[in-house]
Amino acid sequence: MIVVQRIDIDQARKRAKELLRAWRAEGRAEAKLADAQRQVARDLGFGDWPALHRHAQAAAVERGERRAALVDWATNGRAEHAQALLDVDPGLVRAGLDAALVTGTVDVVAAALQRDPGAAGRETGARDWAPLVYVTHSAFLGGERTDNLVACAVALLDAGADPDAAWRHPEFGALSALYGAAGVAHEPRMTALLLDRGANPDDGESLYHACEDRSGRCLELLLDAGARVAGTNAVPHVLDRDDVEGLRLLLARGSAQEGGLDLGGTIAAALARGRSRAHTEALLAHGAPVAPGDATLAVRRGRPDVLDLLGEPDPSPADGLLGALRRADRDGAEAVLAAHPGLLDGLGRGDHDVLVNVAAAGDLRATELMLDIGFPVDVRSEDFEETPLHAAAWYERADVASLLLARGADPDAPAGPPFGGTPLDWAARGSRDADAEAVGEAGVVDHPATVRRLLAAGAALSTPEVAQAASAEVAPLLA
Repeated sequence: MIVVQRIDIDQARKRAKELLRAWRAEGRAEAKLADAQRQVARDLGFGDWPALHRHAQAAAVERGERRAALVDWATNGRAEHAQALLDVDPGLVRAGLDAALVTGTVDVVAAALQRDPGAAGRETGARDWAPLVYVTHSAFLGGERTDNLVACAVALLDAGADPDAAWRHPEFGALSALYGAAGVAHEPRMTALLLDRGANPDDGESLYHACEDRSGRCLELLLDAGARVAGTNAVPHVLDRDDVEGLRLLLARGSAQEGGLDLGGTIAAALARGRSRAHTEALLAHGAPVAPGDATLAVRRGRPDVLDLLGEPDPSPADGLLGALRRADRDGAEAVLAAHPGLLDGLGRGDHDVLVNVAAAGDLRATELMLDIGFPVDVRSEDFEETPLHAAAWYERADVASLLLARGADPDAPAGPPFGGTPLDWAARGSRDADAEAVGEAGVVDHPATVRRLLAAGAALSTPEVAQAASAEVAPLLA
């Protein structure tokens, strides 16, 4: 049980360092600071160091600001931080209607509607949102509070809440209550409730983001409700993950809808994302056209397993070299170089940025081979001008990041526009937002280890505020 108390996080850090020194003096050479931090956290009644850190952050919030902080964290995907604040101050669930909505405090919501049924459709609270939007965008949706959150949604809809209620994002425009349920929380009960009550399944975001859930439950609910596949970019987006069943579902439903699907370019998209032969077969079965360069692209991407589906390639020596490098085929790469002296000198930025791609995928062997034969360690991608270290940091590929740093990668190189930022910035944001499946699963994803290795190399954040974007387990390392 967590003891609610004000934690001096600086003292806790000092104690962890003292404990580590004591352990090493006892001959425990393998001990790490993370081990000492974990022990200090447990001594104080917490399961781990991130939990202690969240508690310290929550306890430091002034009483008058706690309700707003709870709503902010709960509607920004920070369920752990919001829960830590509730552990400090359990009464916050009754501090206001917005707090009750994000926590699923049914009796408070019911009482508010009984006093004023019109409140169901009136914008309110810290975010000035419609009540239903707070409920469906709650970070607690999908967890232990789901039953109560669904009950709150039922009460609001019964009182006349608009099932298409939305809030306006400054960049993405209107984001609906349905988007929160199906596209963010991927919660089927809430999604089914909204659709049953008349929510528009073609809201421009829900189908696209429902593709991010491997279970496919919300995706199928949306399609059953008539969501159109054409024009949504859902097919390219489902290719961002190794989800062949989701792809097959979209293709089958979309092809049966009036007008069908335009699948031009999807073979190349599947190859670019490292998707399996089964993905290519599914696309072809639903009429995806094979473009003239698709077979050559397969060679360049190191994919001989799909060539029989795509026709005869016409690869250049550079294509053959890059294909061998992507497969981590040292003998094959050396054979191409031996047959074409000077080929390396003729490679351009669009060839070199393959190193960025394999670093993102966590392919340690391919990364090492490319560096061994002379690829620049700090080459930049054509799209976002990030280095291989940025890519490894974003996708939390700790071993690849270590290799790149050992080979001389600049730990503080800024990325180009529009994102900018140092590799440590990318690691902080990636710990919450990166989807490793989007670039394949060649390597292990380890958020804390990647950050520790960057810090050990002297990497820095561009601004301290970036640490606030990190996940619950990474934020304490950056504090």
